[in-house]
Amino acid sequence: MSSAFPNLAFRMIPSLPCLSWCARVGRDGRVVIWHGSMVEVWDEGFVEGAWDGCFTNRDPDQAPCLAGTGGVVRDGRLIFAAATDLRGKLYISRVDGALHVSNSFAFLLSRTGDRPDPRYGYFSGETLVQCLLGIRRARRSLPTCLGSVEIHEHVNLEVLPGLEVRRIEKTPFEAPEDYQGYIDMVGGGIARTLENAADPARSHTYRPILTLSCGYDSPLVAALARDSGCSEALTFIDPPRYSGSTDDDSGVALGERLGMEVRTFQHNDFMAHGRCSEAEFFLHPPGIDLPLASMEDEFPGRILMTGSFGDCILSTSESEAVPDLKQSTFQGLCGSTLSEHRLRIGYLYFPPLFIGASHINSLIALSRSESMKPWSVGGDYDRPLARRCLREAGVPDEMFGTSKRGSAWGLIRKVGDLSESSREDFLEFISRHPEFRTRWGPRITWRLCRLFFSICRRIAPRSKPVKLLPDALQRFTRSPLEDQLFHWSVDRMTLRYDTAFSKADDRA
Repeated sequence: MSSAFPNLAFRMIPSLPCLSWCARVGRDGRVVIWHGSMVEVWDEGFVEGAWDGCFTNRDPDQAPCLAGTGGVVRDGRLIFAAATDLRGKLYISRVDGALHVSNSFAFLLSRTGDRPDPRYGYFSGETLVQCLLGIRRARRSLPTCLGSVEIHEHVNLEVLPGLEVRRIEKTPFEAPEDYQGYIDMVGGGIARTLENAADPARSHTYRPILTLSCGYDSPLVAALARDSGCSEALTFIDPPRYSGSTDDDSGVALGERLGMEVRTFQHNDFMAHGRCSEAEFFLHPPGIDLPLASMEDEFPGRILMTGSFGDCILSTSESEAVPDLKQSTFQGLCGSTLSEHRLRIGYLYFPPLFIGASHINSLIALSRSESMKPWSVGGDYDRPLARRCLREAGVPDEMFGTSKRGSAWGLIRKVGDLSESSREDFLEFISRHPEFRTRWGPRITWRLCRLFFSICRRIAPRSKPVKLLPDALQRFTRSPLEDQLFHWSVDRMTLRYDTAFSKADDRA
């Protein structure tokens, strides 16, 4: 090994969220990593996650599928690894002559003493735009008081001399040639990742569980995960808020047909817990994974699988075949808003439909091929790959794929949608910080965008209005309330990390 980065100095702090970590890289090559109690560490690396390979090989950076984040020193090179989905992100900043890297935006801000720039009124919209631009975008920073924070997904980052950072493409899966090739690719990736998560060589192992609806995406994941030993599922039995439907999206019947134990919840159960603040979810606006807080007692020590990204990867629509894992709407952020929740509770997040997602053009062509026509039903909601797999698993057609309801989405559209305790805390925060009260500029642009969307839906009901806007205008499509919730979340989450270090200092 060369001497560029000879070793890593680990500092475990028990009061930190158990899966969080933050690294400080000095110009002298010294690397200090503060981390929570469930981060796996060894002499030349660390990980909070599981991957499709042998855990004892200690190579999360080289895996085609990594559910989580980590870092290694390999041949003297310091490499940080983001997840291979879009949810396990890496955040970096340069403050006081050092490079800081973390799997938590709040942890990074806490360690550097930084905060988002209060003069910038469009953090929520900027998050959406960067989602739409894909993983190879040039635009990837958020403005802060001390400069900026960069956001990186689906990539490895190598730290170079001078603390520059080089992006390294993830190792891809080979493109499947036919339906069975796709099923083997995803099913094999699930099997190997779950085996890694349960490896007894770990300090902490994870048992599989999944969320289930009666659509296409999560049922496909359930059918493949069942073959790898997953026997537990969670589902909502009430319609999601603002869905416009009185029908639920329950996966009870489907899960039981697959031989799974299915536990049921309602979207707003978390409001009665008296312990979950919505602030935990709005660090990544618009906080749409909030309903999963109702299931949080099921999550510790689990690897949670969902059907995220199925809208793109399983579609027959050529308009979804976009490069660089670009997302079409804010729904592409699903899973990202779980970040602080899972780091605190101690579970891994694993959306298997990202396996092979770099071959999205080939997969959509496969879905549209003659060989898949017997499983195609036409229309806007057509997923022949999923339909064939579920039929072959013995699930009757009436149990899945009837309509798209978005079971786990949880939008906060007005302050009154918050739970009572969170609403009081949020209003108290705004009263103490008048700089975050909504200015006229965001109010006006938001109203103009809503008018534009209304016209688009009348003229072209099937269009996605955000795509029709120039890039420069897309950031104005989010409600100003989301930015206020974002700053509230930053305040509460950075306080969590600040408090953890204060306790550590007191004990020292």
